[in-house]
Amino acid sequence: MTPEQHWGSLAIGSSGQTEVQVDQNCGDGSLLSMEITTPTWSCRFLIRENKIVKTMASFLQLGAEDSIVIGDFDGLPVELRRAPQFPDRFFIFVGEGGCACTEFIIAGRQEVSDLSNALLQAAEDLR
Repeated sequence: MTPEQHWGSLAIGSSGQTEVQVDQNCGDGSLLSMEITTPTWSCRFLIRENKIVKTMASFLQLGAEDSIVIGDFDGLPVELRRAPQFPDRFFIFVGEGGCACTEFIIAGRQEVSDLSNALLQAAEDLR
C-alpha cells in the first residue's frame, strides 16, 4: 500500500463555467496532475510536464492534428481528440487501442472557447 500523497496547487485558469487546475505532488515534486471541471463533468489525470497545458490550448485553436496524448489515468492514456465532422467538438478519451473507457465531450464554440481560455490562464501561471 502506498502512502497518501499530498498535492499543492501550481496553476488555475477559469473562463465561463470551466476551470483548469494543475497540481504538483508535494513529496518529490515529480508528479503533476490536471483537473478540468465543466458544469457537466470533471476529470483529473496525470500529466508528464506543465507545457502540455499550453499545447492543449493550441490544439483547440489551431486544428492541425486529429489528436494528442495529454496525460495518463491509472496507466491508461488520456487523449484530446478532434471530431472530424464538427469544428467545435472535441473529446477527452481515457483508454487505449481505439476503445475509450471514458469519454468527455467539449461541444460548441462557447465550451471550446472557455476551455481554451482557462488553459491559457493556467499556462500563464506556470511560466
